[in-house]
Amino acid sequence: MVPFGTVSLTSYFHATEDDLKSLGPSPVLGTAEARIFDRGFHDQSAQLWSEGGRLLATSHQLVYFRDPA
Repeated sequence: MVPFGTVSLTSYFHATEDDLKSLGPSPVLGTAEARIFDRGFHDQSAQLWSEGGRLLATSHQLVYFRDPA
């Protein structure tokens, strides 16, 4: 196993509490995209979307990992 840990994590909520309550048990779609893996670090952006196409939240994360090589 490769050791890893979050260096920074920022999340932005674009939906109100009432917006989220109105979703009920509906599924949400999560997408994530990593841009670079370099010198033991990688970044990742993520989005959460409602079933109806509303952007609920976005996030950006920077992760450290120990390269086993």
